[in-house]
Amino acid sequence: METRILELRLLKAAEVAQILNVSKAHVYNLMATGQLPSVHIGVAKRTSPEDVGNFINIRLQFSDWE
Repeated sequence: METRILELRLLKAAEVAQILNVSKAHVYNLMATGQLPSVHIGVAKRTSPEDVGNFINIRLQFSDWE
């Protein structure tokens, strides 16, 4: 499987916070606890849109929403 690195877009905590409608601190906590996979680039933490989507979908499966 070939990965095209230049096509990969990583999201900042602030962007994820906006998507999830939570605080940046909460996003950092999700990353620190491993609930939301992330990569470290220096001191910065980033996550992929796919991981954010998976995070949402998993929680929707176990929610009371229908």
